[in-house]
Amino acid sequence: MVFSTILANSLKSFKKFFKGLFNFKLPREFNLLKIVFNQTGSNYVDNSKNIIINAGRLRGQKKKQLKKLLKESINNDFPILEYKSKKLLDNFINNEKSEKNHELIVTLKKMIPPQDLLAFRSSLFLREKFSKHEDIEELKEDIIRRWGVRGKNICNLCTAYYFENLIIPMYKSFESKYGADGITSFNKIYETIVTETPFILFLQKGDTRGKIKCKIIEKFKTSKEYGAKQLYIHVLGKKVITEIGSVLEEIKEDVGISFDITSALLINK
Repeated sequence: MVFSTILANSLKSFKKFFKGLFNFKLPREFNLLKIVFNQTGSNYVDNSKNIIINAGRLRGQKKKQLKKLLKESINNDFPILEYKSKKLLDNFINNEKSEKNHELIVTLKKMIPPQDLLAFRSSLFLREKFSKHEDIEELKEDIIRRWGVRGKNICNLCTAYYFENLIIPMYKSFESKYGADGITSFNKIYETIVTETPFILFLQKGDTRGKIKCKIIEKFKTSKEYGAKQLYIHVLGKKVITEIGSVLEEIKEDVGISFDITSALLINK
């Protein structure tokens, strides 16, 4: 397992940790700190000015210092990503350099909390990989490990383009109509969206019929509590879509809904 953190402005925090860890003088500038876990590798600086620390061989105070530094780096918004190769990190950086993605990140920077923006940036990279039919499971697990359920929701909202099609337009509309009061209202609604996703349901490819039924009924109740008129269902796989149609037919009279399976849309009566 390998972790990487961009050291840009965080080098001072690591100086004490580096002291005595190397038997040579470290260069003044670094690109990345890579933390690996094994029992044989040593600590060194590679040809790309990356510092490689083998946490598996750290003992005592150094081990405690590293844990503290990693915690501080997360709290201070230094991006830490788990990755298997340098290529993955390069792809992440290149993805953000694209004009469209850069503009999107700049736009959201003033709209959402810093930690949410970090989760969104990782989710944007995941979305790019998904669009190319690449494996995203490990990257999504990394996002959930770092940001929990909130990160999972942000990831789902990002991959389904809700930031571009809902959140950004809503912010602009509230700001233009109501000014500062509008931003306050937006923040409350945004918080509800990323914590509850009250009118959006994301089903997993491996969900059983019973699980699909429970999730739909539960989410439908939540959407009604928030006064939502529609519930959007997102899922991967034709088999699951067929299962959803069957479940909706079964429960539509009990919960009082009509639906359009072609647009994955539930409409409250």
